[in-house]
Amino acid sequence: MRYAILGMLSLASMSGYDMKKFFRRNVGLFWNANFSQVYSQLHRLEREGLVKKTSVIQDGVPNKKVYTITPKGQEELTEWLGGSLGTPDYRDEFQLKFFFSHLLDEEKLREHLLELQAFIKDRLASLEKVTTGHKRALSPITLQGARYGVHYYRAYLDWIDETLNLLNSGGLVPAKGKSHHTGKGVMALVTSENNKGP
Repeated sequence: MRYAILGMLSLASMSGYDMKKFFRRNVGLFWNANFSQVYSQLHRLEREGLVKKTSVIQDGVPNKKVYTITPKGQEELTEWLGGSLGTPDYRDEFQLKFFFSHLLDEEKLREHLLELQAFIKDRLASLEKVTTGHKRALSPITLQGARYGVHYYRAYLDWIDETLNLLNSGGLVPAKGKSHHTGKGVMALVTSENNKGP
């Protein structure tokens, strides 16, 4: 979160609300945050002298607090960018639920898939506005990042279509007499995987 905020402010000065929108529209595919996380981190960065806050007077509405990265903040961000890469930490709550969805009836699983499909299509449409030039990218780097998102979401939609087809044709239902592995059967599978050589 720390470096995500510093990175955003290296592109432009923003309010906390601007940052929340930026997270959702630009980097939400690989990093996300809620309002409390953003503001908590901003206060910490301000105390450390990595960002500075300015009040912008607005007519008829409360003044807006805009944050700008400082030279000290730019230096720390640059040092982090040049450091070693971390291990990707991919999380997808839907996929976790899907993995254990043998406990769901088919209709509820189909409902989840269609809901996810609508969400992914919305995200894809937003990114395609950038990659097709209908919405200006902040830089060539952010444009290429948007292309990554397009590839990812298109692949995800392909997987959803494939899964819906399997569900509709009965391909996700265990064959008669062959229930899913339980108890010792599952542990046998785990043990077998752990005993495999490199």
